[in-house]
Amino acid sequence: MSNSISYTTNSEILSAALSTGNELIMRPGLTGSRIKVATIPFIYFREASFWQGINFNKQLTRESQSINITAIACQGLFGGVIANIFDTLVGHSIAHEKGFKETCKWMINKESNFTNVFKQSLLSRMISCVLTPTIAITIINSPHSPIKKWLDK
Repeated sequence: MSNSISYTTNSEILSAALSTGNELIMRPGLTGSRIKVATIPFIYFREASFWQGINFNKQLTRESQSINITAIACQGLFGGVIANIFDTLVGHSIAHEKGFKETCKWMINKESNFTNVFKQSLLSRMISCVLTPTIAITIINSPHSPIKKWLDK
């Protein structure tokens, strides 16, 4: 069991680091927006939360061989709600060219602004980062899935 936990934790750290690196490379070219170094922790923790949700969902779905409400709840909490907190901070930091400290102060001092932005983006995050991965994980873990058969070889 401890090897499984260690592997999962290492894969989440690596996945979050690779996703963060990808965003640092791709975002300026796609959106033209600059990323301050102070934004990197927000991006990393958003990605780490997302991948934590994915791994919980994957493990729980694999154990039950079907859609599992606990798996969806874990994915919703980590990949949806917690990741959206950091995504809201990333968006504010980049859009307003604010550093780490200023962005944290905005979240604390302008709580109603933060809450409004958070709520407005939560539905799209839940669809794209919770529902879509849950469907993919369920299909892959289906006993009749050719992908599962190939992965189990």
